[in-house]
Amino acid sequence: MTTGGISTARTGILSIVPENDSNDITRSYFQLAHDSIIGHYRIIEKIGSGGMGEVYLALDTKLNRKVALKFLPSHLCQSADCRARFKREAQAAAQLNHPNIVTIYDVSEFQERPFFAMELVEGRSLREVIKQGKLSVTEAIGLTLQLCEGRQEAHVTGITHRDIKPSNIIVDRKGRAKLLDFGLAAIEGTEKLTKTGSTLGTAGYMSPEQAEGRQTDQRSDLFSLGIVLYEMIAGRRPFDRESDVATGKAIVTDSPEPVARYKSDLPEGMQQIVDRALDKNLNMRYQTASGMLADLRRLVSSEGIGVPQPKRISRSALISGLLVLIIVVVWGGIQISGLLAPSHASAKSIAVMDFDNVGAEEDAYLASGLAEDLSIKLRQLEGVQVASSADIRRLAKDNLLPREIASRLKVQYALGGSLLRQDSLVRVNVELIDRESGKVVWSDQINKQFTEIFQFLDEVSLRIAQALEVRLTPVEKAAMAAKPTENTGAYDHYLRGRHYYYNVTFRDNELAEREFERALQLDPDYPLALAGMADVFVQRYKESFDYDEYWLDSAKVLIEKALSLEPGLAEAYESRAELYLAEDNISGALEAAERARNLRPDWDEPYIHLANIYKQRGIRSTAMALYDTALSLRASVDALCGRGNIFMVWGKIDSARGVYQAAADLNPNHDRPWQELATLYEETSDWQEMEKYERRAIEARPDQAYN
Repeated sequence: MTTGGISTARTGILSIVPENDSNDITRSYFQLAHDSIIGHYRIIEKIGSGGMGEVYLALDTKLNRKVALKFLPSHLCQSADCRARFKREAQAAAQLNHPNIVTIYDVSEFQERPFFAMELVEGRSLREVIKQGKLSVTEAIGLTLQLCEGRQEAHVTGITHRDIKPSNIIVDRKGRAKLLDFGLAAIEGTEKLTKTGSTLGTAGYMSPEQAEGRQTDQRSDLFSLGIVLYEMIAGRRPFDRESDVATGKAIVTDSPEPVARYKSDLPEGMQQIVDRALDKNLNMRYQTASGMLADLRRLVSSEGIGVPQPKRISRSALISGLLVLIIVVVWGGIQISGLLAPSHASAKSIAVMDFDNVGAEEDAYLASGLAEDLSIKLRQLEGVQVASSADIRRLAKDNLLPREIASRLKVQYALGGSLLRQDSLVRVNVELIDRESGKVVWSDQINKQFTEIFQFLDEVSLRIAQALEVRLTPVEKAAMAAKPTENTGAYDHYLRGRHYYYNVTFRDNELAEREFERALQLDPDYPLALAGMADVFVQRYKESFDYDEYWLDSAKVLIEKALSLEPGLAEAYESRAELYLAEDNISGALEAAERARNLRPDWDEPYIHLANIYKQRGIRSTAMALYDTALSLRASVDALCGRGNIFMVWGKIDSARGVYQAAADLNPNHDRPWQELATLYEETSDWQEMEKYERRAIEARPDQAYN
């Protein structure tokens, strides 16, 4: 997690943005300082953040013990009724006293934000244990027995978890499994977030009734527990498909592969237990955890299985390096920092700065475009962390040196330099700086004809890989050497087209079309340029530059051609999502955006489309988290205005005004921020301000009529 910037969560994981910079209106939450006093708790440090809140290590001054304080996001529980309901649910969960459930000590509020105090646990999440790949069948059975016992204890008090998954289970140093977060799913909005939030990263653990939006009870928890058991044995989830939408459909309709296919030594009777837990018919599934528990115990007894007791689980499955005191906090994909994160930067991490353009102003597109393409290449390397461009550009505005930016982002290296284009010659001074020592690890002046620009990208990315001591696999070598087109002239026009497209004005839309057309004249089978041209046509229709369905039909042809040339092109699926949204084909747009996000989790646009869809459906907490994730990848008008729209619905006028103004500052030539501000002042009956911002919108888009 970055400091001083928006934290990033990828591959479907939601991000949270600390509100510790009053000038950054994209931030959502406050930051509690060291030694802050919250009731009888003294804050020590922040140890985690994610889509469902923030977590702080604190000292309970009454009992002189360390606890974890979990704060819900400020936008999740707006009303007093919701906060009262959360308090009742958390108090009910606090009654659970069982060795296989993490204990809740206290529940309260701070500045209208609900929080509760819970025990600290020394151990690792079951997700981490499974990743080690060393769980035996007997260990999996032993852990499931414990989880069933914890689930049964909750059943007695009538509490349903609704989000059982490996990341919500801690295995402590003694091998004891503990369930986290009972009671959270019952607060207003969270049940929806659990269902739709699962689409953002935990869809593989939903029950069929959750996937279909039906009523849930403890039997849903047992289905999820069956998935966890299956994954512990097989090393994979039973319903994983190419997208979360497809996974949800598989949960409802498909039968999983027999788990015996993945374990040759599976005890007789184990398959039947897994099958019953995963029965799609609620009445045929285990009705209680005690039923599943009884079958597992019967299997252990009849097969003479020596189930390991707590403290005997394989240490290799639990420990990799030094075990630190942590609290595993994963609410819909939470990120851990502080106790879990290393105090030093990862040795394989880098921030790629935009090159300083020392030539003509019109060449700025090349300085940023080459840096972005270098980042994309480096993200293909397993184990290499590449800082987000949005975070880098935000810090660069403060005139920080590359080393200082690397320090803020907690990455080991910074790549920077300058670019000068003189006709067909491109001169780049590039240097790789070690954050800790400040020494230049590698520097060079690279002079290339633009026709050799791909050689420049390959050369620099390979030198960085060497500095990071990354041993490239043949697949990675091939991926890094891949060229988007054989024609560098087409590549140049493509970069220009993208630059114009993001400005979203009538004139820039025409310029973008011109550049993409030139790219396609040079290479008619250039998939990225085909997708780019499709985006231009959809933008033209959507923004009412030319409200003619001809443009949508033309875009459809371009997208199909791009996918026929490169079936795994994320940009083409993103173009399809944009097209489907323009046609009001919501389900098609959702599936296309999911596919694009899975193919390019480091790209902001799929997250914006997903956020727009969830906002349209009224699932605003999920939409807000998606907008935050998009903003962690790239600052954009659409993501900022989307957040403002949600703040308006929630009645947070000042917050909405702030993000709309931030959007206007980001792109004063875009009409949407001014239009949104005009609407805001109309809502507050400030007619003078409304008229002022309507005039600004018209100045930005004189072709658009505003009423």
